[in-house]
Amino acid sequence: MDIGALYLRHRDTLHRVAASVLREVGLQDEKDDVVGEAMLSVAANPPTGVHNWEAFLVRVVKNKAYDRIRAADVRHFGRTLDMDHDDQTDPGEDAIGDVDEKVDAARAGAHLWDSMAVLDERERYIVREHIQNQRPQGELAEELGVSRPRVNQILKQALQKLNDDLVRKGVTR
Repeated sequence: MDIGALYLRHRDTLHRVAASVLREVGLQDEKDDVVGEAMLSVAANPPTGVHNWEAFLVRVVKNKAYDRIRAADVRHFGRTLDMDHDDQTDPGEDAIGDVDEKVDAARAGAHLWDSMAVLDERERYIVREHIQNQRPQGELAEELGVSRPRVNQILKQALQKLNDDLVRKGVTR
């Protein structure tokens, strides 16, 4: 396996994929870094038995892009497992339970983030805007040039896809 030749053969595709994933969160300028990290990762840990190098490299680049997005979220919003604590109290069972819940929520969030890949671009946009940014369905419908019931239908289908993927991964039942 010649990593340089693989990069030269698939570089355009890899950069487009990285830009596509990162564009959704405004990080498309980091596409070169993501592709570079992906290629270094493959060079450091060469896989065996790969039949379709382009597909394999695309998956590695997507994973690195999602890692970059998660890292940007942590830098932007702060540590995800911060606990409110009072220096005068002794952490007991409640504190341990709180940490366990936060760890479980962080893991579920990571799985959910990865599962967003099963959605098409419009579904991801509607889920992100309606749920995360709390925009009304009517506003999204007007922006997308569809009816509010159509936005509701797309949202329900997208949530079902996410749920099915999380069930398939064993994250939820």
